[in-house]
Amino acid sequence: MAAIAALSLAACSSAIPTVTVSISASPSTSAANPAHNVEAKVTAVASTKAALDPGEYCYEAKTDSLDAAVRLTIAANGQVTGDGSATIQDAANSYYSSYTQVLSGSLNGDELALEVSTQIEGDVQNANETWTLDGDRLTNGRQTFSLVECAAVNDRFADITATDVEDLELASTHGSGKRVEFAPGTSSTVVSHAVVRGDRDVYLLGAAAGQVMVLSITAVENNAVFDVVAPNGKVLAQESTEQEVRLPNAGDYQVIVGGTRGNASYDLTIAIR
Repeated sequence: MAAIAALSLAACSSAIPTVTVSISASPSTSAANPAHNVEAKVTAVASTKAALDPGEYCYEAKTDSLDAAVRLTIAANGQVTGDGSATIQDAANSYYSSYTQVLSGSLNGDELALEVSTQIEGDVQNANETWTLDGDRLTNGRQTFSLVECAAVNDRFADITATDVEDLELASTHGSGKRVEFAPGTSSTVVSHAVVRGDRDVYLLGAAAGQVMVLSITAVENNAVFDVVAPNGKVLAQESTEQEVRLPNAGDYQVIVGGTRGNASYDLTIAIR
């Protein structure tokens, strides 16, 4: 699969070339203070140090081989959550790919200590990384991102079609909406049920930001899949049968189960760590 720790892709086939990618960054204005622009939010701490005020920041990079964006949310206590999205292409060698990332960690001066979960081509890779902020630049040790307004990149994080969004909204409104609870002293459970063709089962699970949800589903006819939707409506997993999802926000997450064909009898395993 892809060796994301170096952001150098050697995916699935020796015929696929190595493509080195880089990402750039930028922040949006704060909802509490719309006039608070990028320059005002980047505060010098020392000649070689910089810190960010609480708020949302967005970064972007575009090269011949990469189109990438990163969103970071900085809390008042320095805690950081975020996500990334990128597409990679090497037209000369007919190679195209994409990846998404979930970020969580903390900001100390100009350094971001992050846990980075990257999903690419069905593979999930986790790493601990230190990224550096320098004015309106964000560097992860391999690439440099440039600060942009979040309005310019927010659509990069809508990774599903409008029809899918409508379907998921209907599922969350009309589905079973059963709350998942773990037995005392445990952090996992198995839900067994059957879903009729065209319907969806919706399960709610409360979790904290930075936790990891581990899910797998099996069905008698291998015809059941799940989606995971964050409290803010972002889709973290779609039509999956097995996945680890790092949770960017605190709140209720929806796990939505549906059949790929006909009726589906399934066992859904959910764990939090």
